Amino acid sequence: MKRNALFYPVAMIVLSLFFASGCSDDDTRPTFGNVTDIDGNEYKTVTIGNQIWMAENLRVTRYRDGSELLSDLNHADWQSTTEGALAIYDHTHEAAEGLDSPEEMVEAYGKLYNWYAIADERGLCPEGWRIPLDEDWTKLVDFVVSRGHPNETPEPEGAGNALKSTRSQPKDHPRWMFHTIHAGYDKFGFAALPGGRRHAAGVYDQIGRDGLWWSASERVEDRAWFRGIHFGTGDVYRTDADKANGFSVRCIK
Repeated sequence: MKRNALFYPVAMIVLSLFFASGCSDDDTRPTFGNVTDIDGNEYKTVTIGNQIWMAENLRVTRYRDGSELLSDLNHADWQSTTEGALAIYDHTHEAAEGLDSPEEMVEAYGKLYNWYAIADERGLCPEGWRIPLDEDWTKLVDFVVSRGHPNETPEPEGAGNALKSTRSQPKDHPRWMFHTIHAGYDKFGFAALPGGRRHAAGVYDQIGRDGLWWSASERVEDRAWFRGIHFGTGDVYRTDADKANGFSVRCIK
């Protein structure tokens, strides 16, 4: 009886520590790592389910073979090129107030890439990594949904809010526009950021409002699939866009 009296309290303490440490089957606490691109930029990475994602937006300027992407294109050249190109969101845009240089913009939100850079066989991502397919994004969202976060527009606990970074209208960038219902809480360590886009026509918009990420999956000849998260909704939306758009990029291992 004395041994049993001691055993059960000790057993309960051990079990409590086990579950408190995140070792349950329903554990969603992220596991982090890192990876470095050809330019020497280091990125935090995160394991979500059985996928490993970059937890930051890509900042690279070269393909894996060392070839430079096109950059510094004016509106007309951006609109017309069918070569891989990158852009840095205009730091003088009113929505980017608080960022004083292109370097600060890149540090906060990464760079924007047209889809021709995504499709280039020389590869944007570090060795052993790639651009996610449309089905990779679906798998990510499905995992988040399976952990109790519906992929529904009005849902405060929705998949998009669970993937957003927690930085909702702080003083410093990076930050999401403030919303009373749809604040991010970054449950899975993905830290989705609203890097906006360079429109196919060359203009910049949506920083602070939307995070937009290419997939490697083409829809039709001039359009490809991407995923987006909006500051004022709870979902991760899927649609297609002109390949000349400049969106953020997350690589997957």
